[in-house]
Amino acid sequence: MERIWAYFSWWDGLLLGGLLLCTAVLIGFYWKFYRPVYKRKDTTAAETESPDGSTPPATDGPGISVVISGQNQYDSLKKNLPFWLDQKYAAYEVIVVYDYADDDLNLLLNGMEDPNERLKCVQVNQNINFFDQEKFSLSIGLKSAAYPYVLLTSAECRPENQDCLQHIAASIGDDTQIVAGYSLYPAQQGSALARYFHDERILQSLGLILAGKPCAASRHALIYHKDIFLQHHGYTAFYTLNSGNYDVFAHYLTAPAEAGALAAKAARLRYTSRLSFGRWLREERQYLNACNWRPGAARKAGIAYRYALFGYHLFVIGWLLYTLLARFPEGPYCLAAIGLFAALILTKGLFQTIIHYKAHRQLGESRLWWGAPCFEWIYICLFPFWTLRRKQVRRPGKRKKRP
Repeated sequence: MERIWAYFSWWDGLLLGGLLLCTAVLIGFYWKFYRPVYKRKDTTAAETESPDGSTPPATDGPGISVVISGQNQYDSLKKNLPFWLDQKYAAYEVIVVYDYADDDLNLLLNGMEDPNERLKCVQVNQNINFFDQEKFSLSIGLKSAAYPYVLLTSAECRPENQDCLQHIAASIGDDTQIVAGYSLYPAQQGSALARYFHDERILQSLGLILAGKPCAASRHALIYHKDIFLQHHGYTAFYTLNSGNYDVFAHYLTAPAEAGALAAKAARLRYTSRLSFGRWLREERQYLNACNWRPGAARKAGIAYRYALFGYHLFVIGWLLYTLLARFPEGPYCLAAIGLFAALILTKGLFQTIIHYKAHRQLGESRLWWGAPCFEWIYICLFPFWTLRRKQVRRPGKRKKRP
């Protein structure tokens, strides 16, 4: 044994120690933030399902207002709005905010079949140059909501089934102020690479909330309590932040328990638009902006994960080059080094594969887990694109605790 260790230099110790540290950080991140997504028992369906297998309309849950920004969304609303109006849940309404000058959309909404009179149309005749149009429209719609909880979503999204709102309502507790759901792209709506990392953002957002470190989530499946949103003047507190479709809501909360995560497949939404590669790059950068916006445990965990991911691949490449170019002829060294490094790589790969398989299956996307080790190399090549520059904005104060 001493003869074998004699072949190792301080370069070997540096590469092996760095790989060991990065592997430990990645495994710890997967265990702490991905595992809760699939370990949390989904009791919503069991609690609401009737003996004959159907799901009867709920009448005692909290009222929900679905707010959709209809600006330039004629085709999407024509395709998806009927699914929202066909929900079995009793206490809900659908609010569409659109430009008063859009005559085609006005005709579509007026002619939309709405037997239960749940559709409410809100026309706006103004625009603010410095404010994101979708955020402005959603804020107007939220103020018009008649129910205490508001589901903000996009015209490009629709519920998977008629029981979607019922499952969402069942996840809202007495102290819940914000609930984060998720939306998936079907297989034909984007490349496997873009959809995989879209699902990764979902897993990280839901996992951070379930671990008690809420930070940001997709606005296209986010439920706010109306009062907490209006209390902080909506999006005006961080209108300069380029967070795209991701809302930063941690500063709204006084306790992590006020945020909930909804990982039930029955409550998910579905995109009907396509996730192009360029759109994925833009959304990834916007998500990182949202996560880096607020300091704290969630931000530190995300930074540690990204740099550990980069460091892991860097140490693997460094070890391969060092072994092949400098130490390859040394037989004892090669056998010992290959054994140690292969053990770490296989451990990380096996753990990652199992965690991703279970987590993706929980979300209802069980065909992308296999790509985790391969897709990571592409992500690492694009890593500098997202990390070289970080947008700095003024942060609002944390919400005061209610008496």
